Amino acid sequence: MVPESTNTPPVASDALPEEAADLGHRFRWLHTGTAAYETMVAMVDGANGAVDVEFYTVAPSGPAGRLQAALLRALARGVRVRVLLDAFGSSALPAAWDERLRVAGADVRRFNPRPLLRWSFRDHRKLIVCDERVALIGGFNVTAEFEGDGIQQGWRDLGVLIEGPVAKDLAAGFASVFAAASLGRKTVRLLARFLGNQSVGLEGAAAIVGGPGGPRALLNRILRADLKAASRVDIAAAYFLPTRRMRRLLRQSARRGYVRLLLSVNSDVPVARLASQHIYRTMLRNGVELREYEPQVMHTKALVVDDVVYVGSANLDTRSLQLNFELLVRLPSPLLAAQLRARIDHDCAMARRVPPDWPEHRTFLQRLLQRWSYFLVARVDPFLARSQFRHLR
Repeated sequence: MVPESTNTPPVASDALPEEAADLGHRFRWLHTGTAAYETMVAMVDGANGAVDVEFYTVAPSGPAGRLQAALLRALARGVRVRVLLDAFGSSALPAAWDERLRVAGADVRRFNPRPLLRWSFRDHRKLIVCDERVALIGGFNVTAEFEGDGIQQGWRDLGVLIEGPVAKDLAAGFASVFAAASLGRKTVRLLARFLGNQSVGLEGAAAIVGGPGGPRALLNRILRADLKAASRVDIAAAYFLPTRRMRRLLRQSARRGYVRLLLSVNSDVPVARLASQHIYRTMLRNGVELREYEPQVMHTKALVVDDVVYVGSANLDTRSLQLNFELLVRLPSPLLAAQLRARIDHDCAMARRVPPDWPEHRTFLQRLLQRWSYFLVARVDPFLARSQFRHLR
């Protein structure tokens, strides 16, 4: 049953919820790349003791230059600066970008610098933590593609600025991934121990570090536990290809209540979009409302399960949930859940609805491409990654 609220017009873009105080924290939603990049620079300029920066992709661009300039100013003030970039995702960034920061005193590392392992193991996290007090998380990389509002210009994404105790946990997670950046055998064991020893309280704000772990990965287990009894689920996902078990939980939630899924018409990874379309049929047949965002590439990663919010770097696909190094913050808050649903309402108004009979109108070639894309993304890629990780350990 579709909730009545989804039949009302969405709020205007300039009236989207921006701030909230709950769970002993202060939150500020960052709805555009422009707002996110301005906030990153302001955070670094306001830091007094330590700045930790971690991104999957930093590419030569205006945002990368402005962030680097802010980091150089922090170093000049005597602030400790650590920067971690994924070697695969940031391969287009010249080594000179890193070197300029190193010369000024920063500790800059590339995660997984081994050429033969870059494809399989990625640090997909997006995070800035300042003074273990304030943190910015979300889906924004530091590239020209995200500049704009995500409607008229630039990719559509979402971030959140968090002030409060969970920032210290985010800093600890950063330190563990940073120490293991080389993926040497000893550092991998230490990181695996950190991942295995994570504990997540379910009553307050909690930071979850995701990493290779298959179905038993903490991120996977906690999300499944929340979905088991859920009756209202809203998802905005750049890439959507959850495991069979999670798809079953979503179908069950749809039968109990309502599940809405917002994907993107335009994708920077066409094979991932084709793979997602392979499972449209089972989602639609079980009553899931499926929409595709049209104005720009949608890169958002956000999930609301009843009154629990998940926001961070992880997509709902096998790579994010079981293979990549990821970050999600779990926030059990009716207030934040309502605010995030207002954002999804707003974006759904600019998305086309996928009709229930959509699967019947596919051509043979479309079905074949979708099936083979699903096989590559859901079967071949995880198999190769797990094989390499077993060898690495």
